Amino acid sequence: MRRILLIIAGGVGILVLAGAVLLYVNRERIARFGIDRTLNTVESQVTMHLTSPATLDSVKADFSTLHRRLQEGSIAAAEVRDLAGLYYTSTRDDRLDSTEIRTLIDRLHTLTRRE
Repeated sequence: MRRILLIIAGGVGILVLAGAVLLYVNRERIARFGIDRTLNTVESQVTMHLTSPATLDSVKADFSTLHRRLQEGSIAAAEVRDLAGLYYTSTRDDRLDSTEIRTLIDRLHTLTRRE
């Protein structure tokens, strides 16, 4: 009986170790995936509050560029994470005002215009 439990515990340990290795090896991909999903939320909230069609088109184009650059790896995930953090800080009161939207758009423009 002890031998069976030891074999089962060893098997579970190996599975946990293999899972940890897989997560570590794919950590950048997992981070990009999470940030990309967060960007979708930020984009929908920011575009919902915009009234000018020209600004709306510009912001959508910038988000599209940011998504593409994030997937290509040409922009650091940490920089995009800062934008998401700014969004979550701005929405602590459960709403976005015009100043917070302008700050988010300025940060978005800074990220997408940088080479």
